[in-house]
Amino acid sequence: MLRGPYNLWYGVVVTMVAAGLLLLPSLSPPKSWGLLVLTLAALCGGLRLLIHGHPEFRYYRRKPATFLYWVAPSALALSGALFSTTVLGGEFSYLGLLATSAVVAVLVYFQVLQALPLGEPPPVAHLGANVSIYVSAFLFFVTLQNSDLAFLPRTALLGGLGAALSLELFREGSDHPRREVLYAAVVGLLLIELSWSLQLLPLGRVFTGLLLMLAFYLLAGLIHSHLLKRLNHWVVLEFVGVTAVGLGFLYSFQAMGR
Repeated sequence: MLRGPYNLWYGVVVTMVAAGLLLLPSLSPPKSWGLLVLTLAALCGGLRLLIHGHPEFRYYRRKPATFLYWVAPSALALSGALFSTTVLGGEFSYLGLLATSAVVAVLVYFQVLQALPLGEPPPVAHLGANVSIYVSAFLFFVTLQNSDLAFLPRTALLGGLGAALSLELFREGSDHPRREVLYAAVVGLLLIELSWSLQLLPLGRVFTGLLLMLAFYLLAGLIHSHLLKRLNHWVVLEFVGVTAVGLGFLYSFQAMGR
């Protein structure tokens, strides 16, 4: 158990992470990369401290694997930092990093709630963690499409990130780890194939990144619902409908830009 008010320790952790993120634009590589690594380490270490130091931690019969709760906050912090500094840039990078810090602070709180042994965590905690995965995918994909990486390593990295993020989604509610890994690999391969195909079309990089994000939302969302045994006609209609609306907006913006 942590000594002193628990809320104070939570404030220290999220303040350290926010400070590290907001200092990134003021540094140039490789110093900025080093600071980003230290910030992510502080996030993971701080989250472990908050979980192990919680007053209810003593009620665990088997101590939880806290690294499982690192993925969503770390992915959001990393993707938000890369998107803010490389895509937004300038003064807008500070706004992006400030928003990232605020959302990561809320997500850390949600992860602590999910790790507690007594009672079920509120549904908003699960929802927040899942939404953060989709947001991270969007930020990663758009950032990659705007990077200077060559096509092959960029596509491979995109597929790997898609597989890793979908695996974090599939981990919830499934007792078959091998099946989760297989489905995550399928999502990654399909994203690689789609990215390869989109290169043949005269689309901008941001537009391509948004299309890949919608594909990830549809594929990962349907498989996630299947693993949770919630997949039915209405769920399929919901995911297809949201994807269709997103495609409609993208087509409208693309048409206006011509």
